[in-house]
Amino acid sequence: MSFLQLILSPLLRILGMSNPTELDEFPYNNKVNSWEDSIVQLYSAVDPARGPVSRARMPLLKVLELRLYKAKLSPEHEYIVAKISRPQQPDGLLRIERFADRDINGKADGDTLQSFQSTSSLASSPNTSASSQLSSKVDALDTVSTMRNGEWPSENHDVLIEKAVCKRDCPAILLHLAILAKIVHDDSPIYRTFSRQCYWYADTIMRVFQSSFSGITSERCEESGKWNRIPIYDPEATKNLEDIVCEIKRAFKQRQDYVDKLVRIVDQLCRHYTGAHNGQYRSKKAKPILIIT
Repeated sequence: MSFLQLILSPLLRILGMSNPTELDEFPYNNKVNSWEDSIVQLYSAVDPARGPVSRARMPLLKVLELRLYKAKLSPEHEYIVAKISRPQQPDGLLRIERFADRDINGKADGDTLQSFQSTSSLASSPNTSASSQLSSKVDALDTVSTMRNGEWPSENHDVLIEKAVCKRDCPAILLHLAILAKIVHDDSPIYRTFSRQCYWYADTIMRVFQSSFSGITSERCEESGKWNRIPIYDPEATKNLEDIVCEIKRAFKQRQDYVDKLVRIVDQLCRHYTGAHNGQYRSKKAKPILIIT
């Protein structure tokens, strides 16, 4: 949870402008790993005032559409916007993206490609560290944030590259999207300017999402992975691309199955003990508890 969210959340709850469940699902700004962890804890909660309501809400938060955008201005940052259905509320929009985290000097670097133009001309000089800056290891900062205006990015500032529309029978829900964002991050937690940048992160999420669920129609509108018309990341030219996608897809499926099983078992146990407390199971033997490993 971000510092701003930590400060504002109690106030918004008091005013009735938001609730704990929605803040976990639609954060102001959060790292994708923390987001996924918060959602899993929410849906597997045993608290009778929180768990059952959250689990009943879970399948209603369906992924309606995923879009891949490119910013028109340098560094031509690419990111994902997901449209999620919300019961008795307008659909929500979540923005998922990758940045370079702070470098070794503590200087914030929103996207290393932004400094590429100024450093590339100096890279051949033995008296500068420009080349080492581009090749140095920097942690990837993969985040999710809620677009509060509820509108798709403006065409005046961003270009739509690709969109994937989920039909009514598509089973993808918000939980699955959070898991996928985490799995892609965990596959490559280091930001690399020419291979594991925002282009790779957004494109990989789109590819794995579309290949993991049925009932999706997609449309490619523009080319991705270019900065100032220079190909930085070309998925088709990437070695072992299919193997990489399959590996991430396999990890995604394993995590998805684990979480689905965890939520289902917790829900069954809560229902069982709630029923026993109400006298519905006095004549029945207690069922064994299944431990997930």
